[in-house]
Amino acid sequence: MTRFLARNLCLATLAACLSSQARADLMITMEEKGPDVVLIVSGSIDTSKLTPFAQWFSTPVGAINPAEGQIILGVGFDLGNRYELVQGATVFGFGNGINATSFSGDAIDIHGTEQFIGLPPGYISGASISTTMIFAGQTFETLGVIPRTWGWSFGDGQTITLQIGAAAAVPEPSSLALLAVGGLGLVVVRRWMGR
Repeated sequence: MTRFLARNLCLATLAACLSSQARADLMITMEEKGPDVVLIVSGSIDTSKLTPFAQWFSTPVGAINPAEGQIILGVGFDLGNRYELVQGATVFGFGNGINATSFSGDAIDIHGTEQFIGLPPGYISGASISTTMIFAGQTFETLGVIPRTWGWSFGDGQTITLQIGAAAAVPEPSSLALLAVGGLGLVVVRRWMGR
């Protein structure tokens, strides 16, 4: 084995460790910012392998209902499709029906108790979803939410993550495995080249 081949093997392993799979996941963060709580939804959902089972509509409102695991931003009486969530949190706290002080963005309805997500009217698979809600003068305690990571998933492996408060920095198991393989490869190559 030449030094060139050994170096390229190490670089390829490192590149594999640093790369991430492209997935169409939705991320929701809820943070206390100054005197307010801010909720932001971002990401996308690949609906090409999902089958809608119903439609949903809502009056213009931005709200959460932690006791029912619900986050909703309505845009009026436009119909959007509902998709089944196969598992996930049925609640993310004990608060009941709290309206946001201000809200904007794409319509969305995540309902943990009923295990579905309602996507914006006319949603195109993989399109970006962006929603923001502000709960002025509120805290996690007054909203009745429990700070931690909550989640839901579809049957095809896509996930929706709700992060309330700061997330613990824990690498994914697949990243840890790739890092371990890369480290072992570097040790082997270094020993081999040191002969």
